[in-house]
Formats: sequence, structure tokens, C-alpha cells
Amino acid sequence: MTFTQHLPNSRIDEIISAAQELGLVGTATRNILWQDINPAFRYAIPDGGTPIGQLLMDLSKLNQTERLLDGTVPLEQWLRQAFRLSGLDKRAIVFQRAIDELTVRSSGQPQWIAPDDLPEYKEAIIHQDDKIRFGFLEQGFRVGASVAMIQVPRYEDGKQAMLGANPVLYNGTCWLIGRRQLITNHHVINARDMHEPPATAEDLSLQASKASVLFGFDEKERSGPHFDGTNLVAGDQQLDFAILELAADPGFHPLRLADGSPALEEGKFPPLNIIQHPMGGPKMIAIRNNLATRSTDTDLRYFTDTDQGSSGSPVLDDNWIVVALHRAASAARQPVSFQGRSTAVVNVGTRMSKIREHLQTHYPELWQRIIG
Repeated sequence: MTFTQHLPNSRIDEIISAAQELGLVGTATRNILWQDINPAFRYAIPDGGTPIGQLLMDLSKLNQTERLLDGTVPLEQWLRQAFRLSGLDKRAIVFQRAIDELTVRSSGQPQWIAPDDLPEYKEAIIHQDDKIRFGFLEQGFRVGASVAMIQVPRYEDGKQAMLGANPVLYNGTCWLIGRRQLITNHHVINARDMHEPPATAEDLSLQASKASVLFGFDEKERSGPHFDGTNLVAGDQQLDFAILELAADPGFHPLRLADGSPALEEGKFPPLNIIQHPMGGPKMIAIRNNLATRSTDTDLRYFTDTDQGSSGSPVLDDNWIVVALHRAASAARQPVSFQGRSTAVVNVGTRMSKIREHLQTHYPELWQRIIG
């Protein structure tokens, strides 16, 4: 595994120009841009002399650093913070496109480009009746207990890939589809970067068996049951799912699965909820302000907030039934009006109905264990 840099120099030049135009330079702004990144890494970067010099120095070092020991990619963390600081400015699309390119490369998620035919959302969406029953919150809390963070170590020809003295880790989200069965994305277990050959069958199985699963990671200082040693029992690269089986029952309820896709009617776009472990951090939820936009035979598209590490998250309706397995995100290619923003991030997940069909057809014995 040879690594030189994440993004081409031309992309870094675009980022630098956008950052300068948006005023994202200077000590105060730098402190905000770096707030989610390991401080020890930041303090090892030399003084750039001037604000612009420091920006150049920072981005050079960030671009040349593949990932940190906790599996995070510091350049992506910096870019996401830059995107947030840019607010509604249309120039922020430079950061989002860089995030898309970087995420595909560093997480191995399938490359997916947001289509041109996205509907626009204007004031009618903002002013629709958004009230929901109070018990929705309690039910969501119970469902969230079955969602866990997963870290997958990379293996090459049967040997563990190392970053110095530490293993190379890939972060993701998984959840209980059965009593002992966990589901996540195939690309999470594959643990490869963009343009790399996929893991061999032996390495894929080894990576699954060495994966670490952590339930109850709801806050930085709080965690619950931890499991090592899972068995890869099913998967499909096209539908981008993998199912791991635990040796013991973790004690949480499997999530309910949808038979079909949310009903998408003209002018009505059902809200969705995504429980996730973004950036390998504590569990978070993108709740209701995420609208389904389009459904195909295999995919569900939606607007939402996700990060790297969200791959494998359950996409749930307001009854907390899983309608899709989140797998990728992309900036919209054409400007889209969504709740006052001129651009938006579009996400895609594999419909759970298609995964159910696949399991029933190709893994009938496993399906019986799941539903039993």
C-alpha cells in the first residue's frame, strides 16, 4: 500500500483559492478549522510565517497524511469544517466536491454522482406541519441501542497493514438485522481506498473476523458492550452490504425492516432518520429534516447530514423501520434549492427490500436465522 497524497494539486489549489475568497485564514479561523482534528498532529506542523503561508503549510501536510491512528482522515475533517464555516455561500461547493472525491478514495465507498434530475425544495417544505407524537423520541432511543460503531483493520496477503506501530483502521456504522447478525456496507469490510483492487476473499474474511464492534458509544466517555471476532456470513458488492455474525447475543433487539420503499407522491417527501457514527465518533442522529427525493429499483435518494464513518447506517422512517442501508453521499451537480440553500448534499442508500430479496434467494438458511 503506497500512499503519496489524497487529492491532486489542482484540487488543492481550488481549495486554497476558495478559502482565501471566503476569508478562512488567520489564527482564529484556523483554530475552528482544526478543532475536530487530533491536537498532537496539528502542533507538529511548522509555523507558516503568514496566514496564507500557514494555510499552504496546513493543506500540504493534511493532503500528505493518509489517516491518523484512530482511523480518521484529517484532511476530510478540515474540509467539513471549512464547508460549515462557509455558510450559504455558493463557493463552498469547492469544499464539498473535494470531500466527495476524498471520501470515495479513503473509505472505498462506491463512487456515486448526484443526478441532474433532483427536485427543488422551497418554502412549502419548511412550512409543512412537522409535529410528531412524543413517543417518537423514546422509540428512537430504543432503536439506537442496536446501532454500533465498527472498526475494520486492513489486511494484505494475510498480514495486517500498519501505520508505523499501529494498525490501519477503517471506520463505519453497523446495526443488528438479527439477534446475532450485524449489517454494514461491503465497502466498510473491504477496507480499501479508491482505485485499489478489492481485498481478496481471504483478506476480506480476515478483516471481518478481526473487526471491532462497539455498542453504546453515545458520548466520548460512555460505551457499552464491545465485541471482537465476527464471522462474515453474507455480502454483495453490487448492493454494497455485508452481514457479520457475532458469537454471542449482544442483548439488543434487531431493527425492523421495510418491505418496500417510502411512498413518494407529487409534492410530498417523507422525512427520514439516520442513526450513525460519523468520523468514528460517538453516535449521532440526523432526524426528520432529511427528505426522500427519489426511489429506483435498488436505491433510495435523500437529503441529509452524514460524514465518513456513516457508511452502513440504517435509514429509518418515522415508525423507526429501516427503509435503506446508507452507503454514499455526493454534492449535487446542479444547484438545488433545498431549505434556502443553493446547493445540497444528496445521499444514496440501498433499499432494504432489495437486500431482503437477495438474502431470501441466495442465503435462505441465514435469512431463517435472522427472522427466527
